[in-house]
Amino acid sequence: MRFAKALAVFALAVALGGCMVKGPSAQPLAVNLPKAPSYYRACFEKLTDIPIEKLSRERVVLLVADLRKSEMAKSRCGKDLLAWYSTVRAAYMKAK
Repeated sequence: MRFAKALAVFALAVALGGCMVKGPSAQPLAVNLPKAPSYYRACFEKLTDIPIEKLSRERVVLLVADLRKSEMAKSRCGKDLLAWYSTVRAAYMKAK
């Protein structure tokens, strides 16, 4: 019974997935958005190295400090990226 329901839902999704929309909304929407600045990728790709050897108490404290600095930097990058996105979105909405 469960298989039959799943098959029916799958068949419905496949059938509706190919529906064409007619009218003015059928035209493809061409949007030319700018690429995100490359420094965002660099910011989010940088990771803190975690050593594989046994750590001393002092090394753990330093590692936690490094991880916290990394977390703060990524938070700043994220907030900056969201602000950049808001600016791009506002410009797109004006042009629309």
